[in-house]
Amino acid sequence: MFDEKGRLWLTARTRPNATQPAFCKAGSDHPSAKVYPKDTSNRQTEVYDPKTQKITMIDLCFNTHHLNFDDNGTLWFSAGAPMTSSDGSM
Repeated sequence: MFDEKGRLWLTARTRPNATQPAFCKAGSDHPSAKVYPKDTSNRQTEVYDPKTQKITMIDLCFNTHHLNFDDNGTLWFSAGAPMTSSDGSM
């Protein structure tokens, strides 16, 4: 997906699945880990800026596959399955 600046956003494997950062796992003080701690994530994201011709890898705590910008320019990610909280609720 292209953003309003003409950058290309892609899902990518930027690291091995099992090397999840500690801030994503149970026991972390990171807000997302408190709600939905993850021991692995199989895909992250990267952005290519054609102006600088640089790729920036962005590590994510969650699994992702599809990404899409809404009309407000917010980038949304989806792994193709419902997200549940750590207590099992939707």
